[in-house]
Amino acid sequence: KYAVPDPGSAGTLLVVANGPSIWRPGPGAAALAAAEDKLGLRSARTLKLVLDGVEAERIGTGTTEVVAALLAAKLVTAGIALGLARAAVEYAAAYARERTAFGRPIGAFQGISFMIADRATDLEAARLLCWEAGWALEAARQDVGRLVMAACGQAVSAALAASDDAVQVLGGHGYMRDHPVELWYRDAMTLATLDAPWLVGDLFLAGGYRAAEPARGASQGAGWEVAAGRRPDGSPGGTP
Repeated sequence: KYAVPDPGSAGTLLVVANGPSIWRPGPGAAALAAAEDKLGLRSARTLKLVLDGVEAERIGTGTTEVVAALLAAKLVTAGIALGLARAAVEYAAAYARERTAFGRPIGAFQGISFMIADRATDLEAARLLCWEAGWALEAARQDVGRLVMAACGQAVSAALAASDDAVQVLGGHGYMRDHPVELWYRDAMTLATLDAPWLVGDLFLAGGYRAAEPARGASQGAGWEVAAGRRPDGSPGGTP
């Protein structure tokens, strides 16, 4: 297993396999390779974990425990991405207020101001989704899977876009280590690669909407399938 966050410091190692089930290998069963030399998130040390012919105790079966752990981890990823996106947006906005060109702050030009406004909008959308997903996880709501995956996908997308645009706002300075935006860009790319929410998020989202019940106060049949793209009367439709 690649990209395991610092397993050498963990007191207990859990492995998901066969079913899925949750297994606990015995002490010293795992072999650790050298730390991985990543593009970003370099402060979060990750290693390759090797399990070969080891004995393990099964401590959980079925998907309930696995899904619960997955959702909690994805919400942590969303929080990291949200903070990264906020840092990039705020830094780019501050730079655009201070940097001048043709006698005006560059933030006064639409090409810059519209870019920052779009990323700020993405940030607010991600923040609200993360708040609702956290509330749903705490309250054990039935739609928690859909909300957590939506929050994670939105937050990581916001981090990617915000860090990329921050580099563009700073121009040549964006590629220099005198400013932190190049670091945030590398971190966002690494976060999206190591913990891509789209790998399983689409399954939660599509399944959740296909099985959606009619909203409170809506007419019978209002919970039509988004995937099918048709209204209850058979006419074509978009997202409800």
